[in-house]
Amino acid sequence: MLGDALADATSPEVPDALDRYASRRLSTATNVRAGSARAGEDHHLPEGPEAQARNARMAAYATVRSLAQMTRPAVADLPTVDLPTCRPADLPTNR
Repeated sequence: MLGDALADATSPEVPDALDRYASRRLSTATNVRAGSARAGEDHHLPEGPEAQARNARMAAYATVRSLAQMTRPAVADLPTVDLPTCRPADLPTNR
């Protein structure tokens, strides 16, 4: 992300580019922290209706995920492709 923010910035534009980068990072970090806090609360619920609802959500997610994995083709079933061998001598040089 920092590289993207600075990629086309000229020297006078660097401070503004860094400010935009910091703003995006703060937003992302804030969302990750909030999600982590929610997950922590959700995973440590005492027994009761909220914990049962959480367990049902997690079971449904696991079922959907395992069905998706079962419907993906196995690596052994994928066609093979012969790729040409690339030797260092075949690579272009900058000379």
